Amino acid sequence: MDDLKVPLLKPLDNNNKDIRIRTVKFKIGDIECASCATTIESVLGKLDGVKNATVSPIQGQAAVNYIPELINVSEV
Repeated sequence: MDDLKVPLLKPLDNNNKDIRIRTVKFKIGDIECASCATTIESVLGKLDGVKNATVSPIQGQAAVNYIPELINVSEV
């Protein structure tokens, strides 16, 4: 988890009231336990614009439901 240096999601300044929820999946390496997955879900879930996040240690990925008007998805 220490390899993650660039944020996956960054806030946008947008007051658009047309709210849509989208889902994006990210590959995450070196997740070794459910505790790591829970920590990542907790951090992502605290970001403005993120509705929820689900991390699978077995698949090595995170699925993030977000509001594109509030948060921007960036590639690492």
